[in-house]
Amino acid sequence: MKLDFIDVRRAYFHAAARRKVYVKLPPEDHMEGYCGRLNKAMYGTRDAAQNWEYAYVSFMEKIGFKRGAASPCVFHMKDRNLRVVVHGDDFTVLGYEEDLDWFRRMISEEYEVCLLYTSPSPRDLSTSPMPSSA
Repeated sequence: MKLDFIDVRRAYFHAAARRKVYVKLPPEDHMEGYCGRLNKAMYGTRDAAQNWEYAYVSFMEKIGFKRGAASPCVFHMKDRNLRVVVHGDDFTVLGYEEDLDWFRRMISEEYEVCLLYTSPSPRDLSTSPMPSSA
């Protein structure tokens, strides 16, 4: 089994706004008496993190994951023997190479992602004995 570390870029901007949030327009778009209404979550708003949570939970359940009962940021997919822990916009994924490839494809189709690291498989690690101490 291997570990993948995946970062979702600009995660909050992938989440739909779940309430009406109005913002002051930037100077280049300013028109007297007008403001903007957010369609997507925006960093700095009170509910941006919660909106992102709704978005990634919906995505994970759509592709077949079950959410953990004891920890809501842990997901498991029995069919593919994949386990995922989500912390903010970072996904840590444990599974076999072919299943990790599948997950990378699925998440890349949904979000803009960056694969931060893939652990080597145990067979790729050196099996040389530890040096003895003198």
